[in-house]
Amino acid sequence: MVYLPDREVNVVSKLSDLFDSISGDKSEDGSLGKYDRGGLAPPPELSRSERGSTKQVRGGVFSTGQRIWTPKGSMGGFHQGESQRALIDLHGAELKNSFYEGADGVHCYGDCVIRNTVCAQVGEDAMTIYGSEVELYDFVVHAIPFDPNDRDKWLKELDKAKGRDNHDKKIDKAIQCNGNKNGQKIVIRQKGGVYYGNPRPFRVNGGKNAHDLKVELWLEDVTYFYNDSVARCTETEGGRHPFITVRATNCDLIGVKDPWQFDKKHGDLKISRNVRIWKS
Repeated sequence: MVYLPDREVNVVSKLSDLFDSISGDKSEDGSLGKYDRGGLAPPPELSRSERGSTKQVRGGVFSTGQRIWTPKGSMGGFHQGESQRALIDLHGAELKNSFYEGADGVHCYGDCVIRNTVCAQVGEDAMTIYGSEVELYDFVVHAIPFDPNDRDKWLKELDKAKGRDNHDKKIDKAIQCNGNKNGQKIVIRQKGGVYYGNPRPFRVNGGKNAHDLKVELWLEDVTYFYNDSVARCTETEGGRHPFITVRATNCDLIGVKDPWQFDKKHGDLKISRNVRIWKS
């Protein structure tokens, strides 16, 4: 099956050639057996579209079509440079059936929706949240660069990345929650999705002068492969006293080092059911 982003397909449950289900047979010792590479399969045959400016999407629904949006020139690249620009700014809009990679990913302002979308390789962050409510449906983020015309090379990159400490200068967070005002309440709900090889899939620390953020992170049917954590909440000079409440249901954590990186002062964990932690 070939993934065509402009069609109505479900990235996680329907694209068995991108991610195998991990709910199948596992060995008695809890290891993943045949799923030990995360079930990742070769990427679709898509062309790249170099972007030299940020796309502003104000309301409505937007898609990148059958192209992988990638940064060009001053937009940035595939590193942690803080001066990189977003490929897409969503202002109360929906990003749907899309592929993108690098730079500072997508910025969300207002209430936004990300649906059936893949960030193929993280640059600075895959997404930065400034608004108050974000809904994510089948959002896939991974740190492995790929050439859509060289599948063997991509599979080799996956093998090299398995179990690798990804704290290097090449990749950073999947989702950074900054907010834009003191005391802001931010709600992020994700249903379906996969995070592969990103050091920190979700981090809260507040942006410049956005103190006392109150963040709710709802996770359902999300899978994590070889991450440093699932959620991290830290205090910085630019964003003091943040607090995160994580509610997780039916999630799989595979090779995740330290899932919940926050203390009682900065977070609360509410696991309702079926959060499974597997050895890599």
